[in-house]
Amino acid sequence: MSKNLGKKEVKLYELELKHLGIFLIAIAIVLRPYIFNFFNVKGILAHVVYFLLLMVIVVPLNIYQPRFTLSSLDTKSSKKLIEELLKTPLFEEFENIENVNWKPYLVDKKLYNIKATISKNSKLYHIYLQPTCNFFKGCTVGLDKIMIVNHKYESISIEKITEETFLQRDCRDIIVQNILDDRIKFAIKTYSENMNKVPNIKFKYDIKSLQTMNFKESSSKPLQAKMAQNYKFSNSCSADFILKSLFTIGGQSKKGLNLSLSTMFDNVKEEENNMYIISSKVNYDIYLKNGEFFVQAMPFNMNKMKKLKLNIENKIKEKKDLVIHKKTHLMWQNAIFTKKEIKSSNQNKNHKKTGDFDYAVQYCKNSTFADFKDWRLPSKKEFKTIRDVKNEKNNYFKNIFTHTYPMTYWTIETDKRDKLWGWGISMTHEGEFYLLKKKYSSFILCVRNNK
Repeated sequence: MSKNLGKKEVKLYELELKHLGIFLIAIAIVLRPYIFNFFNVKGILAHVVYFLLLMVIVVPLNIYQPRFTLSSLDTKSSKKLIEELLKTPLFEEFENIENVNWKPYLVDKKLYNIKATISKNSKLYHIYLQPTCNFFKGCTVGLDKIMIVNHKYESISIEKITEETFLQRDCRDIIVQNILDDRIKFAIKTYSENMNKVPNIKFKYDIKSLQTMNFKESSSKPLQAKMAQNYKFSNSCSADFILKSLFTIGGQSKKGLNLSLSTMFDNVKEEENNMYIISSKVNYDIYLKNGEFFVQAMPFNMNKMKKLKLNIENKIKEKKDLVIHKKTHLMWQNAIFTKKEIKSSNQNKNHKKTGDFDYAVQYCKNSTFADFKDWRLPSKKEFKTIRDVKNEKNNYFKNIFTHTYPMTYWTIETDKRDKLWGWGISMTHEGEFYLLKKKYSSFILCVRNNK
């Protein structure tokens, strides 16, 4: 996010010595007859001497102009420049300009340093500016040549203010902090928008307060920012922030909301009525460009956020992949079997919804499909309730199932005569039950009671 102050101009109407020299020549020409009459001087020699004396005064003024230029700035005009600056929206909350100091910095570039103190909500701040001033255009200053820091931090002497002071931006700069606050809010807004793209999810928030603190330089690598490609890197920083906000998430349980927030932030404390106090760390980078700022901030782990969003999407999809048999009140998983799962079964390997008997028992026991934790392998009797021996088109499953496969599925039952064999149901042969060795891989269909 960039903040563009624009160029604030203050007309100073200063007078430089090169202009004074021209002015003196013009005055000397106009006054020459009166001077000659007053002193009763005549003749060519008198005129020559008069102009030689004039050159003795004017020529040095032009020769030493870069050295002895009358300043384009003074205390009054420096204060006027700050006053104009504080009229802009970005700085309008500041007031009480005191202790104004100024000094020429680079005469050839017409750069000047200005330092003063200002206040906001009874707190004092140092303000540093490096405007460009000339006779015809007055003074101009861009946002990249302004810095404000809390008065409690050590003041920079005006002699030590350089171009590098503004290029290597202090992490404690109030302007950067204000933009950082906006970036944190923008990141939460973006997260909310992404969450609301998930079907049946309504993520809402209402930020009540945001405090940033403990600003310091960071040794971490700069964050990648496509929007900052045309900007010049200034500094990498880190800070802590405390956020107080209302959060709600429709379509998910309270537990899901807490998981979402704890994944995003370091510390999450829930108060009453969906109010949360969040404290976390944020890394941010500062970029500059011709009077503009860009601050790239990462208030939470983007990779974790993407995984969380994907997990929520999967949970919602899983809820669609449930089948409830109204008569028996049994809930069945009805998820699609992937090509890799089918291949693993053919290769007699364990992979997700395919595997040997012992694997199948544990798979259902550990399953959290659709946020339920009481899944199990079905019995032969339970399988009979979803079997339709006349429904070959649906692989002998009843039509309440939308994803069916002509494969063998494990039941929970074991051969009473030989524990190495287990019962399966073949959906290729009208749903017949037959024994197969437990070490072989088959399909897994979990069930749970839904009463």
